Amino acid sequence: MPALPSSLLNLRTAQRSAFESQAETYEKTNRPKASLRNNAAWMLAGRAIYFVCQFGMLVILASLGSPQVVGQFVLALAICSPVFVFASLQLHVAQCTDVSSKYSFVVYRRLRTRTSLLALLVVCTLSGIVCQSWNESYLVLAMGLAKTIESYCDIYCGRLQKFEHLRAVAVSLIWRGITALLMMGVVFYQTENAALSVVAVALGWLAVFVFHDAFAVHRFTRVGASNLESNFPSGSQIIQLSLLTLPLGMMAGLAALEVNLPRYIVQGVFGTRELGILGVMAYVTMAGNMVIAAVGMAAIPRLAIFYGKREMKAFRSISIKIFAMGIGMGLAMLLFSLTLGRPLLAFVFGREYAENHMLLVVYSVAATLQYGSAMLSVSLRSMGLFRSALFAHASSLTATLAACMLLINVEHLISVGYALVLSSSITLGVFTVITLRHSRNRLQCANEGIQLPDAETLIANKPQQSTNAESQWLPTSHFSEEAVA
Repeated sequence: MPALPSSLLNLRTAQRSAFESQAETYEKTNRPKASLRNNAAWMLAGRAIYFVCQFGMLVILASLGSPQVVGQFVLALAICSPVFVFASLQLHVAQCTDVSSKYSFVVYRRLRTRTSLLALLVVCTLSGIVCQSWNESYLVLAMGLAKTIESYCDIYCGRLQKFEHLRAVAVSLIWRGITALLMMGVVFYQTENAALSVVAVALGWLAVFVFHDAFAVHRFTRVGASNLESNFPSGSQIIQLSLLTLPLGMMAGLAALEVNLPRYIVQGVFGTRELGILGVMAYVTMAGNMVIAAVGMAAIPRLAIFYGKREMKAFRSISIKIFAMGIGMGLAMLLFSLTLGRPLLAFVFGREYAENHMLLVVYSVAATLQYGSAMLSVSLRSMGLFRSALFAHASSLTATLAACMLLINVEHLISVGYALVLSSSITLGVFTVITLRHSRNRLQCANEGIQLPDAETLIANKPQQSTNAESQWLPTSHFSEEAVA
């Protein structure tokens, strides 16, 4: 089939961009504006139910299985999560901050397809290298399949999040949580096979994607739905978007690697049983993560708008509020661990886990610091300062590795918690310095009336071969990081 002339391709691209821009303008002006509180409430409800269901899955494995089975499950998550988080390229964040709709939804979806399949291939390779038994290999492969399906749910929910349809996103989380819990409970009870149980979870998530997520995107963005499906984005668009989102993927991948680094070390130093105990303690402290994630998803679009409009008082007000919420959630988790941690572990998981309740307390201290860092990371990403956030996460990973090598003692599992407290303290300091520096510079420029060139002007003045990953998705009133600094 002969190739279309370049002029015709350019005309089709311009028509597609114009049509989608009109569709998204219609969507923004004709839908009711949801409040930040309402969006956060829906996301909190969705995350809460999702977390309870995920926690229930862990309880099923611990009750019907053994710490070794829990350890294998945690190891599979530790292997798959960093790979798929990096491969996601944080495209849902890119969609939310793509205010000018430079790239269509189809471009994001096609890129997600390629990166997810590549991530699955990497996981298959790692399962043959890292795993020490066939059961572990099968479980890692099953987890990779589940993560692949989840990645498609993520990109469709990112589309919904861009237009602040967070109620639909929350419903997706609720259905995924319920189906995962039911599938895990039924299949593991019948077979006592963790790999088959995870495969069943993946099939449940596939049903949620087909019957809810895809349907919701077509329903709530129906103005441009038919056009979106008929688009044929060029390979250069996909390559350009992948290069631009690479810093986002690296940033998220480093964060996931930082979370799972202690688990790799525990697996190598202590063994699968201790990894299972550590995984339970870590997951209990993840209760606060559902609040952090819910508030962060609701706040990013609003923060990006305030930053783009140079409304720095509103931007700093929301940033301070979500930071205080993160620290407060951590302190509440610490109080809970001190008072009810041991009885909870004994009742839900058993005596073997309750004997290590002090590890839960130390983990709660580290979680308090991590919640604060996560909220500061939300502010950085909403400003489009992806390279700064990448530097902060790289520093955090280095601190975690150094702390683990310095403090972990083979005779005391609680030493892992001490290492996390040290690394989390360093991470919070790095994020605080970077966030304050850039927000202060932005506020100073606004107060002095300095007219810096916006992102599109900077891009237009640069050579075509050079791209700025921190400014491509920003509104036209955003400044590049170099200009503000």
